[in-house]
Amino acid sequence: MMKKLIVIACILCIASLAVAASAATEPQAAWVVQLKAVIQGGSLATATFGTKTGAVNVFSQPQDAVYTPGSGDYGYVYSSIDDINGVAWQAKNDYRAPVTVEANSGFAKAEVWNLSIAGDVAGTVTLSAWVPTSQVITSTNLTVELMQGNTVLWTALPNVTGSASSPNYTNATSFAYDGNTPINLQLVAFVPVPEPGSLVALLSGLVGLVGYGIRRRK
Repeated sequence: MMKKLIVIACILCIASLAVAASAATEPQAAWVVQLKAVIQGGSLATATFGTKTGAVNVFSQPQDAVYTPGSGDYGYVYSSIDDINGVAWQAKNDYRAPVTVEANSGFAKAEVWNLSIAGDVAGTVTLSAWVPTSQVITSTNLTVELMQGNTVLWTALPNVTGSASSPNYTNATSFAYDGNTPINLQLVAFVPVPEPGSLVALLSGLVGLVGYGIRRRK
């Protein structure tokens, strides 16, 4: 019986380490999420945010394009991103360097796009988001979330795609835009890893299991 318990404990320990290792795997380099905002029936072009090999995390034409608002009741989504001189730009396409796992830690550096919805007139905003088939998220160890403050509005699931006509997300409750103050959102990409406390709890449980077996033998 004791030998069986030890074998089970070893298997569970190896499995937990394997989970931790898999969670720390580098995620895919290239993927995008697209968003479109409609205010009072009008909208500008689709905005694209994501990562790709060779991109840099500052504004750099033609990697990023300045969004020039149109006239009338149009809505638009843009990313606030600084250039190398610290000047803030409004970018409709904002590609960043691939999300990477920190060496020897297993933790990934989260990449955050600070997004805003704005327009020329006040009104209700309908926001749609989707992952295009051309740059689908395939990595199961990459989490991409659209957030407003601490609230997760939408999580982009691996291998689930959509389009402007069939989005993966449409806000259930329309945002109210006052015609002046942008509505702020965040797009966050990161690699989730097991919490140290969870691993400690698991190993403690294994130790307890072995200890229980020893007591029973006595």
